[in-house]
Amino acid sequence: MDLIGRKEELIGLPRAKGHTSNAELFDHILDEVLAAAIPQAFEADSYYWPEQVSSLFSICIPGNRTKSYEDILDHISHPHEVSFYTQYRGLFAKTLPDQVKLLEKHGISVSSSPSREFFRYVIGTYLEEVLGSREGSPYLKFTMLTCGHETCSQVNDFLRSEERETSIPLDDVTRRCIKGLEIDKLYGLFNTDTLWSKFPRINLSKSREAMAAQRWSVRLDNTLELLRTIGTEEEMSQIMGERYQDFVKALEGSQAFVVTETQREEATEGIDVSDMMEISCL
Repeated sequence: MDLIGRKEELIGLPRAKGHTSNAELFDHILDEVLAAAIPQAFEADSYYWPEQVSSLFSICIPGNRTKSYEDILDHISHPHEVSFYTQYRGLFAKTLPDQVKLLEKHGISVSSSPSREFFRYVIGTYLEEVLGSREGSPYLKFTMLTCGHETCSQVNDFLRSEERETSIPLDDVTRRCIKGLEIDKLYGLFNTDTLWSKFPRINLSKSREAMAAQRWSVRLDNTLELLRTIGTEEEMSQIMGERYQDFVKALEGSQAFVVTETQREEATEGIDVSDMMEISCL
């Protein structure tokens, strides 16, 4: 859709009957097109959402279509069946940079409505579900093996350690057990490299998701990368508003961030610092 790029050319044509101006007609057509295109974009498989969302942003932001822009933000920030982390990796991380650049290019602050509410949702939910705190549990969970196999015990020891790589004997039992280890029921814990010899072994290296689930410092680096994508420290203060001090404490690791005060009260009860879940591979 190249309506925005040809706006000046189109409104410069002879005036259309029944409209005050061609600019009015242009705005009417654009609004009608967007009203139909936005819901259709989210009926497609979520794999295509990043491309669709970026395309819609490229129309709404330069075209100053605030209502349509708000509709897009409402669609993508509405709770989905997948976890927030999965949604962030699959959609937000791919669309936020272009969204922010478009806002800046057209002189629109990231802390103005409706962008402020959207970015506050993304930042707040990320802090709550992914960053966690030194005292609290992060959202990401990884599984531990309870089968009792000797080599699987080595895998558990590796998960508890600060080491990033290890090598263990490979057999059918071990292969089956470690295949069930995952994060968020989606992301694998390891990158693997099998060494075939008289006594085959498998090299295990922790994935970035595994390191993030295990170490708060890795999650913090990921969070800071997200924040740099959105804006400056001053803009963070404007976006987070009265929650800015909670935001600062979350980055310090001194207090877990929760979206509401009710959730804060619930979060202080029975905090689990293990970050680990147990599974049996028998």
